[in-house]
Amino acid sequence: MPLEYAALPRRGAAFLIDALVLTPAVLLARESAPLAVVAVTLWWTAFEASPWQASPGKRFLRMQTIQADGRPVGFGRALWRSALKALPWLLLPFWPWVSGALAVVTVLGMLAGRRRRAYADLLAGTAVIRLPGKD
Repeated sequence: MPLEYAALPRRGAAFLIDALVLTPAVLLARESAPLAVVAVTLWWTAFEASPWQASPGKRFLRMQTIQADGRPVGFGRALWRSALKALPWLLLPFWPWVSGALAVVTVLGMLAGRRRRAYADLLAGTAVIRLPGKD
C-alpha cells in the first residue's frame, strides 16, 4: 500500500492541537522565551522518537513522522527535525524577515511537493504520513 503524505490543513490542525496542549507550559516560561523554545523542541523530539512517532496532535489526527525511506525516526533525526522547526521562532526577535521566509518556504513545500515536505522534513530526511483508517 503506497504512503499517503499528510496535507497542510491536517498538519496545521495537529500543530494547533499541540499548541493548545503546550500553552500552559509556554506561559509559565514566558520570562525566558529561548528556554520555552528549547523545552518545546525537546517535547516534540520525545514524541516523534517514541513508538508512536507522533506528537499528541498528530496522533489524534492519525499521522506519523517517518524517515523519507519509510523507516521509524530515531532520536537524533527527531531532534534535528525539531530544532529545524524551532529555528523560525528563535530567529523571530532578531531577523523577522528570515523567520517569515522560512515560514513561506515551509508552506510552499507542503503545498507544492508530491510528498508535502516542509523544509525541516527535507533537511532532516523525514516525511509526515497519514495513517489508514476512518476520519
